[in-house]
Amino acid sequence: MIITKFEKYSCVWSASEIPRETSDGVEKYYPPDNGLGKKEKMEQKNKLYVGNLPYSATDESLKDLFAGAGEVVEAKVITDKFSGRSKGFGFVTMKDDAAAEAAIAAMDGKEIEGRQIKVNVARPMRER
Repeated sequence: MIITKFEKYSCVWSASEIPRETSDGVEKYYPPDNGLGKKEKMEQKNKLYVGNLPYSATDESLKDLFAGAGEVVEAKVITDKFSGRSKGFGFVTMKDDAAAEAAIAAMDGKEIEGRQIKVNVARPMRER
């Protein structure tokens, strides 16, 4: 949310609303949907969530781990922005849906460095 304070009152807008000044004051302006809004949040069946990763996991090790199930487009281990340490989960984007399904079948429940990883189709990020 964007919080903006004006002379007489404060207004709160969500990220999809843009304040626009008019001759009568300030009004909310909703930009036209250019195809990026709701469509961008559609579920990608080839993007996988990988949970319960060992904290020693890196982007390269995650990519190597999933390479046996199909072509990996991208692998990203999520890290803490302050310490740089892995948060224990990541995302893998496979080339297509078939490769993603094969990766889920092969990797879900597999033990890596003493930890049983969880693999499923990633869900879109929720608004905060």
